Amino acid sequence: MANRKLEEYIRTRSREVAGWLPRCDGEIFKEVLEAQVDRGIDGSIVEIGIHHGRSFIPLALSNEGRRCYAIDIFARQDLNRDSSGRGDKEAFLANLKSFGLAADAICIDERLSTLVKPDDILEKVGLARFFHIDGGHDVETVVNDLMLAQAVLRDDGVIAIDDIFRHAWPEVSMGVFSYLANQQSEFVPFAYGHNKAYMCRRPFGAMYRELLMQSEFLEMFYAKSYAVSRDEVLVFQRYVSSDSTIRRRLVDYLMIYHADFAFHLRKRFRRAKRMLHVQT
Repeated sequence: MANRKLEEYIRTRSREVAGWLPRCDGEIFKEVLEAQVDRGIDGSIVEIGIHHGRSFIPLALSNEGRRCYAIDIFARQDLNRDSSGRGDKEAFLANLKSFGLAADAICIDERLSTLVKPDDILEKVGLARFFHIDGGHDVETVVNDLMLAQAVLRDDGVIAIDDIFRHAWPEVSMGVFSYLANQQSEFVPFAYGHNKAYMCRRPFGAMYRELLMQSEFLEMFYAKSYAVSRDEVLVFQRYVSSDSTIRRRLVDYLMIYHADFAFHLRKRFRRAKRMLHVQT
């Protein structure tokens, strides 16, 4: 069932909130969150690294503001060792209000994520269905946050982690690979978006891959799939490369920075092509 507030936010209103949520990743958020609701996958949502709430708000909208757990040090920027983001609690609260979300219904934890224990989350909001990680970018914190997510996620839930392959934060990649190589890790990646990795427990990978491949919008971003061991990973990424032709650069630019306009043009082009084919 479509969540109109969630769809409106992803398509247009996310621009009202300072922060980072590429259009491609926003669509993946929406597809996963709505599919979970349709399949009766109930649970809380959790995010580490709130900033001003740009990526937290769609998660909260999908739960209608209930069972939401937000972790950010906010004013304690002296604890932000790698300067990855700069949370502002007042801006966050104002943005929640702008989108009709009650701040007093959301559990806001202003500690370092390394101090948060699984029981802290479970006692407040219960098992999570979606856990988004965008906190400290050093290896130890990344591994800690993934282990925390693993401990509180329901069996069929999803972990999303930001900056997975961003050149400025190689520590995030190192942390993720270290976590996945650990035999205690129960998770495998099933997709990469513009700037995020998406993981779930192995038995549910096929389900999440299938639902993402059904999205006409995400089809525009689909680059390839490849196998890691026996697990397939979908790649939804486009980059503007100086090595590409001018036409390719223009197309990629439109897809990244004006995705909905590019999607509209793509649909019109396909429709015109079909009509021409019928006429001939």
